Amino acid sequence: MEKTPQKKRRERIARIVAGVVAALIAVGLLLYYVPWPQRIRIDGDAYRVDRNADSDTSYTMSLDATRLHYLFRSDRLTGHVTIRPAGGGDVAVDHDLDRPGWYITDVTQPGTKDTVSYFCGFWVDYTGSSPDMTTVSGLLSADRTSMLIEVNSDQGRGVYIAPASDEQSVETIKTELGKVFDVDGWIDR
Repeated sequence: MEKTPQKKRRERIARIVAGVVAALIAVGLLLYYVPWPQRIRIDGDAYRVDRNADSDTSYTMSLDATRLHYLFRSDRLTGHVTIRPAGGGDVAVDHDLDRPGWYITDVTQPGTKDTVSYFCGFWVDYTGSSPDMTTVSGLLSADRTSMLIEVNSDQGRGVYIAPASDEQSVETIKTELGKVFDVDGWIDR
């Protein structure tokens, strides 16, 4: 028995609808699981600004990271951060940011529309018989060229601003980040 033209048209429409639905599902899965990356690179002098810094305020910092933007999930931060005393000595921070718990999000001040990125995460070091958990949080400027990073561990706390070699450049960065966050309150806590 031969198919009627009407039946052929219905089958063709059903195939088209099934193909469109399959394509939409595939695009939706790609948008959910595949991020688009944004490179973040900050190298240079860093200035330690927390209360415990005393006179040891000159550091160098290297942040080589990638922000993974997702359409339907929280953005992630992956990469590596190193903070060293400028005059030499033991490394203050030298860790990967590759764990799934490193999140980054844009925060906008409603009145002015100024935006910075807030990031947070942690890592665990095993020294001796007990683990040492270090929590890290910070801010990135909108143009991704300057940052504030706070490192809290059992050994102490440090707040660093980069790239900054003196108090004048620190104040410039604090002013920029302070449009959205209370940077001085963050430093003094």
